[in-house]
Amino acid sequence: MTPGPMAPECGSTGMANHLIAVWAMVIFFPLTARGSVTFFRGDPYDDEKVVKSVAADPEVVAIRAELDALCERMSKWCKHDFETMFGMAKGPIEESHAMFLCEPRVIEVSGINLDQRVRALHRLKAGWIEIEYFSPDHDTPSRIDFWIKADADLPKLDRARVLRKRLAREREILAAMKRELERRWREINVWEIDTDVRRTQFQGIDSGDFKEKLDALAELGKASGWRLEKKPATEMTSEIWNWTKGDALMGEFHHGRGIRRDKLHCTLFVRYFDDGWEREEGWPSLRHVRWQRGTHENGRWKDGGQKVRDEYGVLENGQWRPEIWIWYDKDGAVRSEWDANGDGVPETYLPGDHFSRKGAATFALPVEQSWAIHPELIPPECRIPGQDARRVPIRRIVHDTPADEGPEEPAPLEHSKPQWIFAAVVAVMVLVTLLLATLRRRSAAEKQ
Repeated sequence: MTPGPMAPECGSTGMANHLIAVWAMVIFFPLTARGSVTFFRGDPYDDEKVVKSVAADPEVVAIRAELDALCERMSKWCKHDFETMFGMAKGPIEESHAMFLCEPRVIEVSGINLDQRVRALHRLKAGWIEIEYFSPDHDTPSRIDFWIKADADLPKLDRARVLRKRLAREREILAAMKRELERRWREINVWEIDTDVRRTQFQGIDSGDFKEKLDALAELGKASGWRLEKKPATEMTSEIWNWTKGDALMGEFHHGRGIRRDKLHCTLFVRYFDDGWEREEGWPSLRHVRWQRGTHENGRWKDGGQKVRDEYGVLENGQWRPEIWIWYDKDGAVRSEWDANGDGVPETYLPGDHFSRKGAATFALPVEQSWAIHPELIPPECRIPGQDARRVPIRRIVHDTPADEGPEEPAPLEHSKPQWIFAAVVAVMVLVTLLLATLRRRSAAEKQ
Protein backbone atom coordinates (compact mmCIF):
# COMPACT_ATOMS: atom_id res chain seq x y z
CA MET A 1 0.00 0.00 0.00
CA THR A 2 1.05 3.60 -0.43
CA PRO A 3 -0.57 5.41 2.49
CA GLY A 4 0.70 8.99 2.09
CA PRO A 5 3.06 11.69 3.21
CA MET A 6 3.96 12.30 6.81
CA ALA A 7 3.27 15.44 8.79
CA PRO A 8 5.87 18.24 8.92
CA GLU A 9 7.22 16.98 12.26
CA CYS A 10 8.29 13.76 10.54
CA GLY A 11 10.39 15.25 7.80
CA SER A 12 7.90 15.62 4.95
CA THR A 13 9.47 16.68 1.68
CA GLY A 14 6.90 19.22 0.63
CA MET A 15 3.38 17.85 0.61
CA ALA A 16 3.01 18.89 4.25
CA ASN A 17 1.18 22.04 3.18
CA HIS A 18 -1.64 19.74 2.01
CA LEU A 19 -1.86 17.82 5.29
CA ILE A 20 -3.77 18.23 8.50
CA ALA A 21 -2.33 15.78 11.00
CA VAL A 22 -4.62 14.56 13.74
CA TRP A 23 -2.74 12.82 16.52
CA ALA A 24 -5.07 10.02 17.54
CA MET A 25 -2.86 8.37 20.12
CA VAL A 26 -3.94 5.73 22.58
CA ILE A 27 -4.78 7.60 25.76
CA PHE A 28 -1.84 8.30 28.08
CA PHE A 29 0.60 6.81 25.53
CA PRO A 30 3.58 8.93 24.49
CA LEU A 31 4.42 9.42 20.81
CA THR A 32 6.84 6.51 20.65
CA ALA A 33 4.48 4.12 22.41
CA ARG A 34 2.06 1.81 20.70
CA GLY A 35 -0.40 4.37 19.39
CA SER A 36 -1.55 5.52 16.00
CA VAL A 37 -1.59 8.73 14.02
CA THR A 38 -4.40 9.66 11.67
CA PHE A 39 -3.58 11.81 8.66
CA PHE A 40 -6.12 13.70 6.60
CA ARG A 41 -4.32 14.04 3.30
CA GLY A 42 -5.77 17.25 1.92
CA ASP A 43 -6.26 16.55 -1.80
CA PRO A 44 -4.10 19.03 -3.73
CA TYR A 45 -6.01 18.75 -7.01
CA ASP A 46 -9.33 16.89 -7.08
CA ASP A 47 -12.69 17.24 -5.37
CA GLU A 48 -12.48 14.92 -2.37
CA LYS A 49 -16.23 14.23 -2.31
CA VAL A 50 -16.20 13.08 -5.92
CA VAL A 51 -13.06 11.00 -5.27
CA LYS A 52 -14.78 9.30 -2.35
CA SER A 53 -17.90 8.60 -4.42
CA VAL A 54 -15.93 6.67 -7.08
CA ALA A 55 -13.71 4.67 -4.67
CA ALA A 56 -15.54 1.39 -5.35
CA ASP A 57 -15.44 1.73 -9.13
CA PRO A 58 -13.94 -1.52 -10.56
CA GLU A 59 -11.34 0.34 -12.61
CA VAL A 60 -10.25 2.39 -9.59
CA VAL A 61 -9.90 -0.85 -7.61
CA ALA A 62 -7.91 -2.43 -10.45
CA ILE A 63 -5.44 0.47 -10.53
CA ARG A 64 -5.10 0.13 -6.75
CA ALA A 65 -4.12 -3.53 -7.18
CA GLU A 66 -1.59 -2.60 -9.87
CA LEU A 67 -0.05 0.07 -7.63
CA ASP A 68 0.10 -2.35 -4.70
CA ALA A 69 1.97 -4.89 -6.83
CA LEU A 70 4.45 -2.23 -7.91
CA CYS A 71 4.96 -1.08 -4.32
CA GLU A 72 5.46 -4.66 -3.17
CA ARG A 73 8.24 -5.09 -5.69
CA MET A 74 9.88 -1.74 -4.87
CA SER A 75 9.70 -2.41 -1.12
CA LYS A 76 12.55 -4.91 -1.62
CA TRP A 77 14.82 -2.27 -3.17
CA CYS A 78 17.25 -0.57 -0.81
CA LYS A 79 18.20 3.03 -0.18
CA HIS A 80 21.34 2.78 -2.28
CA ASP A 81 19.29 1.35 -5.16
CA PHE A 82 17.09 4.44 -5.22
CA GLU A 83 20.04 6.81 -4.83
CA THR A 84 21.92 5.07 -7.66
CA MET A 85 18.86 5.17 -9.92
CA PHE A 86 17.81 8.76 -9.20
CA GLY A 87 20.67 10.47 -7.41
CA MET A 88 20.30 11.97 -3.96
CA ALA A 89 16.78 12.77 -2.79
CA LYS A 90 15.24 16.04 -3.92
CA GLY A 91 12.42 18.10 -2.54
CA PRO A 92 10.02 19.65 -2.00
CA ILE A 93 7.56 19.36 -4.90
CA GLU A 94 6.98 22.88 -6.11
CA GLU A 95 4.91 22.01 -9.18
CA SER A 96 1.20 21.26 -9.30
CA HIS A 97 0.64 17.62 -8.37
CA ALA A 98 -2.15 15.14 -7.76
CA MET A 99 -2.82 11.74 -6.25
CA PHE A 100 -4.03 8.61 -7.97
CA LEU A 101 -7.79 8.34 -7.38
CA CYS A 102 -7.32 4.97 -5.67
CA GLU A 103 -5.10 6.47 -2.96
CA PRO A 104 -6.78 6.89 0.44
CA ARG A 105 -7.23 10.49 1.53
CA VAL A 106 -7.39 9.52 5.21
CA ILE A 107 -4.86 7.07 6.65
CA GLU A 108 -3.86 5.71 10.03
CA VAL A 109 -0.25 4.78 10.71
CA SER A 110 1.67 3.45 13.69
CA GLY A 111 3.03 6.05 16.07
CA ILE A 112 6.02 3.88 16.93
CA ASN A 113 9.30 5.59 16.06
CA LEU A 114 7.36 8.29 14.22
CA ASP A 115 9.89 11.03 14.96
CA GLN A 116 12.70 8.89 13.50
CA ARG A 117 11.09 8.27 10.10
CA VAL A 118 13.14 9.37 7.09
CA ARG A 119 11.57 10.39 3.78
CA ALA A 120 13.17 10.85 0.38
CA LEU A 121 11.64 12.29 -2.78
CA HIS A 122 12.70 11.16 -6.27
CA ARG A 123 11.56 12.61 -9.60
CA LEU A 124 10.03 10.58 -12.41
CA LYS A 125 9.19 12.00 -15.80
CA ALA A 126 5.46 11.58 -15.13
CA GLY A 127 5.54 12.50 -11.44
CA TRP A 128 7.34 11.63 -8.22
CA ILE A 129 7.91 8.77 -5.79
CA GLU A 130 8.29 9.50 -2.10
CA ILE A 131 9.98 6.84 0.04
CA GLU A 132 9.63 6.48 3.80
CA TYR A 133 12.22 4.56 5.84
CA PHE A 134 11.33 3.45 9.35
CA SER A 135 14.55 4.97 10.72
CA PRO A 136 17.97 6.10 9.45
CA ASP A 137 19.24 2.54 10.06
CA HIS A 138 16.58 0.88 7.86
CA ASP A 139 17.64 0.20 4.28
CA THR A 140 14.33 -0.71 2.64
CA PRO A 141 11.11 1.35 2.41
CA SER A 142 8.36 1.09 4.96
CA ARG A 143 6.01 3.08 2.67
CA ILE A 144 6.00 4.32 -0.90
CA ASP A 145 3.87 7.19 -2.20
CA PHE A 146 3.26 8.08 -5.84
CA TRP A 147 2.44 11.60 -7.04
CA ILE A 148 1.23 12.60 -10.49
CA LYS A 149 2.30 15.69 -12.38
CA ALA A 150 -0.90 17.74 -12.56
CA ASP A 151 -0.62 19.47 -15.91
CA ALA A 152 -3.20 20.50 -18.49
CA ASP A 153 -3.43 16.90 -19.71
CA LEU A 154 -4.67 15.51 -16.37
CA PRO A 155 -8.47 15.79 -16.16
CA LYS A 156 -9.51 17.27 -12.84
CA LEU A 157 -12.04 15.05 -11.08
CA ASP A 158 -14.54 17.69 -9.98
CA ARG A 159 -17.57 15.80 -11.33
CA ALA A 160 -18.26 12.10 -11.84
CA ARG A 161 -18.66 12.29 -15.61
CA VAL A 162 -14.94 13.05 -15.93
CA LEU A 163 -14.03 9.70 -14.32
CA ARG A 164 -13.39 7.64 -17.48
CA LYS A 165 -11.11 10.27 -19.01
CA ARG A 166 -9.23 10.62 -15.73
CA LEU A 167 -8.75 6.86 -15.31
CA ALA A 168 -7.58 6.51 -18.91
CA ARG A 169 -4.95 9.18 -18.22
CA GLU A 170 -3.94 7.54 -14.93
CA ARG A 171 -3.36 4.24 -16.72
CA GLU A 172 -1.10 6.00 -19.24
CA ILE A 173 0.81 7.68 -16.41
CA LEU A 174 1.18 4.48 -14.37
CA ALA A 175 2.39 2.56 -17.43
CA ALA A 176 4.96 5.29 -18.14
CA MET A 177 6.15 5.23 -14.51
CA LYS A 178 6.56 1.43 -14.59
CA ARG A 179 8.56 1.62 -17.82
CA GLU A 180 10.90 4.23 -16.37
CA LEU A 181 11.38 2.33 -13.12
CA GLU A 182 12.09 -0.92 -14.99
CA ARG A 183 14.65 0.77 -17.23
CA ARG A 184 16.42 2.41 -14.31
CA TRP A 185 16.40 -0.85 -12.31
CA ARG A 186 17.93 -2.80 -15.17
CA GLU A 187 20.62 -0.17 -15.64
CA ILE A 188 21.95 -0.51 -12.09
CA ASN A 189 21.28 -4.20 -11.42
CA VAL A 190 23.52 -6.13 -13.76
CA TRP A 191 24.52 -8.94 -11.36
CA GLU A 192 22.67 -11.87 -9.87
CA ILE A 193 23.51 -15.03 -7.93
CA ASP A 194 24.97 -17.73 -10.16
CA THR A 195 22.53 -20.47 -9.21
CA ASP A 196 24.56 -23.17 -10.96
CA VAL A 197 27.53 -22.48 -8.68
CA ARG A 198 25.35 -21.88 -5.61
CA ARG A 199 23.82 -25.36 -5.92
CA THR A 200 27.28 -26.86 -5.47
CA GLN A 201 27.95 -24.86 -2.28
CA PHE A 202 27.00 -25.62 1.31
CA GLN A 203 26.71 -29.38 0.97
CA GLY A 204 27.03 -32.05 3.64
CA ILE A 205 28.50 -30.74 6.86
CA ASP A 206 28.33 -27.16 5.50
CA SER A 207 24.67 -27.49 4.55
CA GLY A 208 22.08 -25.08 5.88
CA ASP A 209 19.75 -28.01 6.43
CA PHE A 210 20.22 -29.29 9.99
CA LYS A 211 19.27 -32.88 9.15
CA GLU A 212 21.79 -33.05 6.31
CA LYS A 213 24.40 -31.44 8.55
CA LEU A 214 23.74 -33.90 11.39
CA ASP A 215 23.95 -36.90 9.05
CA ALA A 216 27.25 -35.60 7.65
CA LEU A 217 28.70 -35.03 11.13
CA ALA A 218 27.66 -38.51 12.19
CA GLU A 219 29.41 -39.96 9.14
CA LEU A 220 32.53 -37.86 9.84
CA GLY A 221 32.56 -39.02 13.46
CA LYS A 222 32.21 -42.65 12.46
CA ALA A 223 34.98 -42.38 9.83
CA SER A 224 37.27 -40.56 12.30
CA GLY A 225 36.73 -43.01 15.16
CA TRP A 226 35.09 -40.42 17.43
CA ARG A 227 32.95 -41.55 20.31
CA LEU A 228 29.30 -40.41 20.27
CA GLU A 229 27.48 -39.69 23.53
CA LYS A 230 23.77 -38.84 23.54
CA LYS A 231 22.39 -36.83 26.44
CA PRO A 232 18.59 -36.85 26.78
CA ALA A 233 16.59 -33.63 26.97
CA THR A 234 15.70 -32.14 30.33
CA GLU A 235 13.35 -29.36 31.36
CA MET A 236 16.15 -26.86 30.84
CA THR A 237 18.06 -28.35 27.88
CA SER A 238 17.47 -29.95 24.51
CA GLU A 239 18.81 -33.38 23.61
CA ILE A 240 22.58 -33.10 23.04
CA TRP A 241 24.89 -35.29 20.99
CA ASN A 242 28.63 -35.00 21.71
CA TRP A 243 31.50 -36.41 19.65
CA THR A 244 34.85 -36.81 21.42
CA LYS A 245 38.34 -37.96 20.44
CA GLY A 246 39.95 -39.18 23.61
CA ASP A 247 39.26 -36.39 26.09
CA ALA A 248 38.86 -33.72 23.40
CA LEU A 249 35.42 -32.48 22.33
CA MET A 250 35.24 -32.51 18.52
CA GLY A 251 31.61 -31.62 17.86
CA GLU A 252 28.20 -31.21 19.43
CA PHE A 253 24.62 -30.95 18.27
CA HIS A 254 21.73 -29.54 20.33
CA HIS A 255 18.34 -30.66 19.05
CA GLY A 256 16.34 -27.45 19.23
CA ARG A 257 12.77 -27.76 20.43
CA GLY A 258 11.58 -24.20 19.89
CA ILE A 259 10.02 -22.23 22.75
CA ARG A 260 9.51 -24.09 26.02
CA ARG A 261 8.03 -21.94 28.76
CA ASP A 262 9.98 -18.69 28.51
CA LYS A 263 13.09 -20.08 26.81
CA LEU A 264 13.92 -20.61 23.14
CA HIS A 265 15.83 -23.86 22.56
CA CYS A 266 17.62 -23.20 19.25
CA THR A 267 19.14 -25.92 17.16
CA LEU A 268 22.89 -25.58 17.73
CA PHE A 269 25.75 -27.18 15.83
CA VAL A 270 29.41 -26.71 16.84
CA ARG A 271 32.63 -28.06 15.35
CA TYR A 272 35.84 -27.71 17.35
CA PHE A 273 39.33 -27.27 15.92
CA ASP A 274 42.75 -26.88 17.54
CA ASP A 275 42.64 -23.07 17.21
CA GLY A 276 38.93 -22.31 17.44
CA TRP A 277 35.42 -23.38 16.52
CA GLU A 278 32.59 -22.93 14.04
CA ARG A 279 29.15 -22.46 15.55
CA GLU A 280 25.86 -22.59 13.65
CA GLU A 281 22.42 -21.99 15.11
CA GLY A 282 18.85 -21.10 14.34
CA TRP A 283 15.22 -22.04 14.71
CA PRO A 284 13.45 -23.63 12.95
CA SER A 285 16.25 -23.44 10.35
CA LEU A 286 19.78 -22.06 10.19
CA ARG A 287 20.06 -18.31 10.78
CA HIS A 288 23.61 -17.63 11.99
CA VAL A 289 27.11 -19.00 11.48
CA ARG A 290 30.08 -17.76 13.57
CA TRP A 291 33.80 -18.51 13.45
CA GLN A 292 35.86 -17.83 16.55
CA ARG A 293 39.60 -18.22 17.04
CA GLY A 294 41.41 -18.98 20.31
CA THR A 295 42.61 -21.65 22.70
CA HIS A 296 39.92 -23.78 24.29
CA GLU A 297 39.49 -26.94 26.29
CA ASN A 298 36.37 -28.94 25.47
CA GLY A 299 34.47 -25.86 24.42
CA ARG A 300 35.65 -23.56 27.21
CA TRP A 301 37.87 -20.70 26.06
CA LYS A 302 41.15 -20.30 27.89
CA ASP A 303 41.92 -16.91 26.36
CA GLY A 304 38.45 -15.49 25.83
CA GLY A 305 38.45 -16.25 22.11
CA GLN A 306 38.22 -13.75 19.25
CA LYS A 307 35.37 -13.52 16.79
CA VAL A 308 36.59 -13.70 13.19
CA ARG A 309 33.49 -13.81 11.03
CA ASP A 310 29.69 -13.85 11.26
CA GLU A 311 27.19 -14.81 8.59
CA TYR A 312 23.46 -14.22 8.99
CA GLY A 313 20.98 -15.52 6.47
CA VAL A 314 18.02 -17.73 5.66
CA LEU A 315 17.34 -21.20 4.36
CA GLU A 316 15.80 -20.83 0.89
CA ASN A 317 14.55 -23.95 -0.88
CA GLY A 318 16.79 -25.99 1.40
CA GLN A 319 19.85 -23.91 0.45
CA TRP A 320 21.77 -21.62 2.81
CA ARG A 321 21.64 -18.02 1.55
CA PRO A 322 23.76 -15.52 3.52
CA GLU A 323 22.43 -11.96 3.75
CA ILE A 324 24.81 -10.27 6.21
CA TRP A 325 28.58 -10.72 6.55
CA ILE A 326 30.67 -9.24 9.40
CA TRP A 327 34.45 -9.54 9.84
CA TYR A 328 36.38 -8.91 13.07
CA ASP A 329 39.92 -8.32 14.21
CA LYS A 330 41.23 -8.20 17.78
CA ASP A 331 39.61 -4.78 18.30
CA GLY A 332 36.14 -5.72 17.08
CA ALA A 333 34.12 -5.49 13.88
CA VAL A 334 36.07 -4.01 10.98
CA ARG A 335 33.59 -4.42 8.13
CA SER A 336 29.98 -5.39 7.43
CA GLU A 337 28.40 -6.12 4.07
CA TRP A 338 24.75 -6.96 3.47
CA ASP A 339 22.14 -7.70 0.88
CA ALA A 340 19.34 -5.22 1.54
CA ASN A 341 17.15 -5.83 -1.50
CA GLY A 342 16.87 -9.62 -1.25
CA ASP A 343 18.65 -10.63 -4.46
CA GLY A 344 21.49 -12.36 -2.60
CA VAL A 345 24.19 -9.96 -3.84
CA PRO A 346 25.71 -7.63 -1.19
CA GLU A 347 25.30 -4.00 -2.26
CA THR A 348 25.81 -2.06 0.99
CA TYR A 349 28.70 -1.91 3.44
CA LEU A 350 29.77 -0.23 6.64
CA PRO A 351 33.23 -0.01 8.27
CA GLY A 352 32.06 -1.55 11.54
CA ASP A 353 29.25 -3.67 12.99
CA HIS A 354 25.99 -3.83 11.03
CA PHE A 355 24.00 -4.27 14.23
CA SER A 356 25.61 -1.37 16.12
CA ARG A 357 25.57 1.35 13.47
CA LYS A 358 23.03 3.68 15.18
CA GLY A 359 22.62 5.98 12.23
CA ALA A 360 26.22 5.70 10.99
CA ALA A 361 26.68 6.36 7.27
CA THR A 362 26.48 3.33 4.99
CA PHE A 363 27.92 3.09 1.50
CA ALA A 364 27.04 1.55 -1.85
CA LEU A 365 29.22 -1.48 -2.50
CA PRO A 366 30.66 -2.11 -5.99
CA VAL A 367 30.92 -5.85 -6.61
CA GLU A 368 34.65 -5.66 -7.28
CA GLN A 369 35.19 -4.34 -3.73
CA SER A 370 33.06 -6.89 -1.90
CA TRP A 371 34.87 -9.23 0.48
CA ALA A 372 31.94 -11.67 0.33
CA ILE A 373 32.26 -11.89 -3.46
CA HIS A 374 36.07 -11.65 -3.59
CA PRO A 375 37.46 -13.43 -0.48
CA GLU A 376 41.02 -12.75 -1.68
CA LEU A 377 40.45 -9.16 -0.47
CA ILE A 378 39.94 -10.28 3.15
CA PRO A 379 42.90 -9.38 5.43
CA PRO A 380 44.75 -12.39 6.93
CA GLU A 381 43.50 -11.67 10.45
CA CYS A 382 39.89 -11.94 9.29
CA ARG A 383 40.19 -15.11 7.22
CA ILE A 384 38.65 -18.49 8.01
CA PRO A 385 39.39 -22.00 6.69
CA GLY A 386 37.46 -22.74 3.51
CA GLN A 387 36.42 -19.12 2.93
CA ASP A 388 36.86 -19.42 -0.85
CA ALA A 389 34.14 -22.08 -0.91
CA ARG A 390 31.78 -19.61 0.79
CA ARG A 391 32.23 -16.77 -1.70
CA VAL A 392 29.09 -15.26 -3.19
CA PRO A 393 28.97 -16.49 -6.81
CA ILE A 394 27.63 -13.89 -9.26
CA ARG A 395 26.98 -13.62 -12.98
CA ARG A 396 25.74 -10.90 -15.31
CA ILE A 397 21.98 -10.73 -15.73
CA VAL A 398 20.70 -11.70 -19.17
CA HIS A 399 17.11 -10.54 -19.63
CA ASP A 400 14.85 -12.98 -21.47
CA THR A 401 12.69 -10.17 -22.78
CA PRO A 402 13.70 -6.62 -23.69
CA ALA A 403 12.43 -3.79 -21.57
CA ASP A 404 9.26 -2.13 -22.86
CA GLU A 405 10.55 0.67 -25.05
CA GLY A 406 7.38 2.74 -24.78
CA PRO A 407 7.58 6.38 -23.69
CA GLU A 408 8.40 7.14 -20.05
CA GLU A 409 6.19 10.20 -20.15
CA PRO A 410 2.60 9.91 -21.41
CA ALA A 411 1.95 11.70 -24.67
CA PRO A 412 0.21 15.06 -24.29
CA LEU A 413 -3.47 15.12 -25.04
CA GLU A 414 -4.47 16.98 -28.18
CA HIS A 415 -6.93 19.35 -26.54
CA SER A 416 -7.16 21.76 -29.45
CA LYS A 417 -7.82 19.27 -32.27
CA PRO A 418 -11.62 18.95 -31.84
CA GLN A 419 -11.99 22.74 -31.56
CA TRP A 420 -9.98 23.33 -34.74
CA ILE A 421 -12.00 20.75 -36.63
CA PHE A 422 -15.23 22.36 -35.50
CA ALA A 423 -13.95 25.83 -36.41
CA ALA A 424 -12.86 24.62 -39.85
CA VAL A 425 -16.27 23.06 -40.53
CA VAL A 426 -18.04 26.24 -39.45
CA ALA A 427 -15.76 28.35 -41.66
CA VAL A 428 -16.46 26.14 -44.69
CA MET A 429 -20.21 26.33 -44.05
CA VAL A 430 -20.04 30.13 -43.82
CA LEU A 431 -18.09 30.36 -47.09
CA VAL A 432 -20.55 28.04 -48.84
CA THR A 433 -23.46 30.11 -47.53
CA LEU A 434 -21.86 33.35 -48.71
CA LEU A 435 -21.08 31.83 -52.10
CA LEU A 436 -24.65 30.62 -52.54
CA ALA A 437 -26.01 33.99 -51.52
CA THR A 438 -23.75 35.69 -54.07
CA LEU A 439 -24.85 33.34 -56.81
CA ARG A 440 -28.53 33.94 -55.97
CA ARG A 441 -28.04 37.70 -56.13
CA ARG A 442 -26.29 37.48 -59.51
CA SER A 443 -29.02 35.19 -60.87
CA ALA A 444 -31.71 37.58 -59.69
CA ALA A 445 -29.90 40.53 -61.27
CA GLU A 446 -29.56 38.74 -64.61
CA LYS A 447 -33.29 37.96 -64.70
CA GLN A 448 -34.10 41.63 -64.13
